[in-house]
Amino acid sequence: MVDEKEAEIHTSRIRYRPTDKIRIRTIIKALKVLIFHLLACIGLSLALLYAVNDYKALDGTSTPRSSNGKFTLRSGDITSLISAAIIILNVITTIWCSTSVAQCAFAELENSGLTIAQFNRMMAWPNIPRLKVSGISGFVMIILLANFPQAYIAPLLEGSVNWGAAFEEVGEVMVASGNPAADFNLWGWYGVKLQDRKAAVRRAAGMANLAWGTTNISADSRTAQKRCRHVVNDNQLPVNSRLINITMPSIIIHSIKWPTGPEPEIVNTVADASELLTISDTTAFSFVNYPGNAVLFDQTNTTLKLPYNGGLDDDALFRPDSVYPESFKFSGVMTAIVLLGKEYDAAPYFVDGFGYLQPNNNFSTLSSFYQLDFTYLEVNFTVGVTTAPSSTYISSQVVEGTADPKVEDIVAGPWVREALYLLPDVMSMLAIMNTTSLDTWGNLFNYTENLIRYSYQGSWDMLQRNFDPNTTTLAAAIAAPRVQATVSYVRVYCWLFVNLLLTLSVFPLLWLTTKCDRSIIVDGPLSLLLTDPTELFKDSRENKYEKHHLSNLAFLSRGEKKITMQLVPDGSEGFKLTDRVDQ
Repeated sequence: MVDEKEAEIHTSRIRYRPTDKIRIRTIIKALKVLIFHLLACIGLSLALLYAVNDYKALDGTSTPRSSNGKFTLRSGDITSLISAAIIILNVITTIWCSTSVAQCAFAELENSGLTIAQFNRMMAWPNIPRLKVSGISGFVMIILLANFPQAYIAPLLEGSVNWGAAFEEVGEVMVASGNPAADFNLWGWYGVKLQDRKAAVRRAAGMANLAWGTTNISADSRTAQKRCRHVVNDNQLPVNSRLINITMPSIIIHSIKWPTGPEPEIVNTVADASELLTISDTTAFSFVNYPGNAVLFDQTNTTLKLPYNGGLDDDALFRPDSVYPESFKFSGVMTAIVLLGKEYDAAPYFVDGFGYLQPNNNFSTLSSFYQLDFTYLEVNFTVGVTTAPSSTYISSQVVEGTADPKVEDIVAGPWVREALYLLPDVMSMLAIMNTTSLDTWGNLFNYTENLIRYSYQGSWDMLQRNFDPNTTTLAAAIAAPRVQATVSYVRVYCWLFVNLLLTLSVFPLLWLTTKCDRSIIVDGPLSLLLTDPTELFKDSRENKYEKHHLSNLAFLSRGEKKITMQLVPDGSEGFKLTDRVDQ
């Protein structure tokens, strides 16, 4: 048996009342957990806002994490790290909450006591305090309210990271600017053979389709496209790779005016005999059933001279020998003629492609028996070439400038004048093919602007890629697919604010310790376990509640719920629990 003196010594150690020095040391020890929690919350928030936000992670398992000397996390890795950090914080939060709940329980027990039912509600989830807002009970309520949301805020932070498709540059390769299959000797045949020019028109339309048809998914066909595009060699570079310093066709359309007066004679003449504009022996407006069919020509007859004769013997353009074309740049006004619709003798009687009830101007022609409904526009534009400091692959064979071109960046270049001569034929073919899905209805200006832009780009690309022998080596940055993190700042700040409530709850908790004889609790469960419950084990004066040992309680009966526990000083050594029965 244990000696009574030893038991008394052991009991006095348990009940020992600390000095002020030990009390301060105990408070500092207890607050270490809370300080660590605060620093961890701030650190995790900063990591999300400044490290995870905009991070480009690997998607899937096909790409190794380590490549070219760089280590890249997968999106799942980041999610796992965030979850692990939250679990660690939850452990710390649980430690502090158990300490603060125990401190609140001891404060209430020292003050006016708690019934077993109240004590049970306070210590078990969801830690419901006594519903009293004054005195110590009011501070206890504040502390437990700050503790309550801590167990439920993890989804707020875990859902703060959203993932979207992105790309990251992972390497560099060298590519050729010119087409290795280009043959300058064929340029002479282009000048003397009508069949070559007919084929060139079809290929130019194909180039425009490559650049603006299959790659135009994200573009709005009702808006004017401003950026330059260029068909390059198919080096099988991934989409969103970058090409540096590529020379590409460039056009800026400054304005389009829709005159309200009657059409000039030259405009009617060209609409009536559109074969005057062709270099491929095609009459553009012979395709009468396609509203949107259009041509562009020079009314001044200086830049693009007309009419051609049947032999097409313009020495400046069509030569039997292969003479490299001179650099050229145009800036000024040309006239576009657009087919709005067509009248029929029977149903449908009139087909309207644009939907303008009262066009600013409209006219018809004798050769169409006055069935075709035309309008004309004055287009002010600058055209030439530009060297794009950076362009982006929008397909394996097409690049787009990363910025809208500026007038000062457009310079004279080869193939510009020759491309302008191709415009009437290519515009008509593109309008009829409509593989670029240009929208006409109520959209005359943007339709015309895009049609001119696409046709010029396709024409210049066809000439450069078929005939230009010059090529340079360009650097291309390879882009690899990634998923990019976007962190919700609102979610992170809300999560951090709720955690700061736990930190701020230390002030009412410290106030409670000043009102209690007992020092702040460091280990809540252990402190409750070692609190002397001897008085509660004794029978009551009326033997009404015999042997209500706390360790024997499976559930609370109605009578036991009324038992009030109170923490009272036990001499000069410590504290003990006493009980009384509320009537």
